[in-house]
Amino acid sequence: MLRQTCVSGPRQRSCGVTLSENPYDPPLPCYPPRCPAQAGLGPDPVCPAPRWPGSMTAADDLARACAENLWAQDNASQGLGMAIRDIAAGHAVVTMEIRPSMVNGHGLCHGGFIFTLANSAFAYACNTHNEMNLAQHCTVTFLRPARLGDTLIAEATERAREGHSGIYDVCVRSLNGEIVAEFRGHSRTLGQQFFPGDSIDVHPEN
Repeated sequence: MLRQTCVSGPRQRSCGVTLSENPYDPPLPCYPPRCPAQAGLGPDPVCPAPRWPGSMTAADDLARACAENLWAQDNASQGLGMAIRDIAAGHAVVTMEIRPSMVNGHGLCHGGFIFTLANSAFAYACNTHNEMNLAQHCTVTFLRPARLGDTLIAEATERAREGHSGIYDVCVRSLNGEIVAEFRGHSRTLGQQFFPGDSIDVHPEN
């Protein structure tokens, strides 16, 4: 139920890059993205703001291209069963179901896995501008426990980006909308691009 597949064939992004069929495993949902409530993941409070086709920008297309590049080599997030639910410039939504191997001695999800989910959402949000970024400092506050079988939704939002540094906030929620954790990540660019030079035009004239 969590893994929704875009079944359309290859198409051209407004930034000039061809979107391959089903680039993710699990793939990104089709646009407009289905919110978690529509996908059977929970009530409206956990839904990211939808972006309809008319509001999608070239910057959002570039963000998705960067995410595809990152996801192809992201064995950590894939290995933990995470799924990308939404990508746009400075924004990412990632979900993860709590597995038996993630439960600690108290019968609760180990906080390290919640942190990792938030960190992955942060990573996808800060790598949406064709600049490769890594985390330089992160903090997390755990507010509620998560349990075996729970699906957590991490929504990352860009707060500031200046020079080589960025600040991103991530809210981790349960399916019923309760906040499980609040995370803040500080990013630092590597001075490298996913698509070097002028291979992507994010402001097409026609």
